[in-house]
Amino acid sequence: MVALVLTGMIALTAYGALQAGASTRARVDGPLRARESALLARELLADALRHAGDVGDTTIVFARADGAGDVLDFVTRGIATTGEMLGAAPRWRVQVGPGARADSGDVVLVAAPLDASGPALRGVLTGVRAVRVAALAVDGWRSAPEIDRVPEVVRVDFVASPGREPLPPVVARTAEGGLR
Repeated sequence: MVALVLTGMIALTAYGALQAGASTRARVDGPLRARESALLARELLADALRHAGDVGDTTIVFARADGAGDVLDFVTRGIATTGEMLGAAPRWRVQVGPGARADSGDVVLVAAPLDASGPALRGVLTGVRAVRVAALAVDGWRSAPEIDRVPEVVRVDFVASPGREPLPPVVARTAEGGLR
């Protein structure tokens, strides 16, 4: 009888320790995965901006002001999915702005292929509630309600959600800012 009680107590202690470990892992993994996802989306945006170029399409406005923050919309050759060199890859249309669900508060990056078939890439900048876009002008950084062409140098600041750590800004010289 004593052996049965001791075995039960040991089993309950082991189960409690396992449950506590799993609970701790879930609490740690969630924020780390969200941060990693946001950093990967940020790097994808940085590469895309470095290879952004004007396409002469008047329906694509590089950046425009939105009530919740700025929205980026541009064409790039800076997304490589199969080993081609950045800048020589097929064209992609990249859009960065508020997500479809207004209550989520996260910014979404969507890249859709223009020259090749394939699925669109989607990244969520978790913990980022808005982006602010500025172009470098002769007299300094200018945020405009609408930047209709790809600027030579662009800066994207990430506005963090309350209680979240902000991502570092992306500053990139675009393909339009290269030697001509």
